[in-house]
This record gives sequence, structure tokens and C-alpha cells, in this order.
Amino acid sequence: MFSPWFTGEVPFYIVYLHGLVHDKHGRKMSKTFGNFIDSIDVISSYGTDALRYTLLTGSTPGQDIQISKERIESNRNFVNKLWNASMFIIDNLDKISDEERQELATVAISDF
Repeated sequence: MFSPWFTGEVPFYIVYLHGLVHDKHGRKMSKTFGNFIDSIDVISSYGTDALRYTLLTGSTPGQDIQISKERIESNRNFVNKLWNASMFIIDNLDKISDEERQELATVAISDF
């Protein structure tokens, strides 16, 4: 990468790598086999967050990953739920007083 050479800055400090990408049947994805998933189609259909989440949660670093459109769709639905919950919280923050916010900030997940 030439970024450090030209800009003097490291573009990424952490890079996640995975092994080979396999289809849902365990076969190596390949253009030759015709069983590959086009990333442009996936991004336009399901979004970048769904694809990123699928790649990050679907494998251990350095290990092979099985991927399918069904899995990406399922992860898109989950990411949507996270987004909606986050937006609900953010939209309602102004309805909570500063004292209540401070109290909620000290609540631990284990209290539930």
C-alpha cells in the first residue's frame, strides 16, 4: 500500500482476513463454477452493513467462510432491528432529563 508513503498516515490499523469463501453447500466460490455472489448485487439488494456484518460474524479470522444470499438477508433483518432500536433511543433522548440520563448510564446489563 502506498498510502503511508504518500500521506505519512496508516490507512487501517486493524484488518480482518478470512480464508476461502464457500457457497451454502460448502463448495469453493468461483467464477469458473458459476456459484459466486456478485458483491455489487448484494450491496444494492441488502446494503453494505448486512454484507459487512455477515463477513465479520460468519468466520473466525483466517478460517474459511460459508456465505449465501439467505444468510445475508437474515443478517440484514438483524442489522435493521439494531438500527431501528438505536434510532428509537436517539429520537427519545430529549424526553429524558439529565438526572434520568445519568441514572440510566450507571445501569449495568447484569441488572436485567
